[in-house]
Amino acid sequence: MARFRFRLEVPLKLARVERDRRRRELGELLRELVTVEAALARLEEDERAWAHELLARAREGETGAGLAEAAAMRERLRSRRPVLEARQRELAEREREARSALADVTRQVKVLERLRQEARLRHLREEEKREAAEVEDLVLGRRRHLELARMRGEG
Repeated sequence: MARFRFRLEVPLKLARVERDRRRRELGELLRELVTVEAALARLEEDERAWAHELLARAREGETGAGLAEAAAMRERLRSRRPVLEARQRELAEREREARSALADVTRQVKVLERLRQEARLRHLREEEKREAAEVEDLVLGRRRHLELARMRGEG
């Protein structure tokens, strides 16, 4: 039996490597996005905590430096929000692009795998036809041999 060789094997392997790379890239983006979202959630909690702290200090009658300290801390926290939100938007956009690129290369892999499977089936059918032809040639050769032997014996 002749060995099956798929002429697009190299592009298929390259597409699989690219698909794996895209998957890793998407995974890294998702991890970073989760980290930024967790930082935003912590920031929100910290902002609320300092807002409550500011209110509590004001109710207790604290004035001056104590209130200024709490207000300044709350403002520092607020100033971090736009940076984290911008990073979150950037990562979300990169995630969409990475998902799209992954989908494209996954389609390429599927097409090449389907072509490989079809080529393999064609190869198997051709091999079966070749083997059937060889068997038929052997059978016909045997018949001719028997006929010749019979003709020699009768003649």
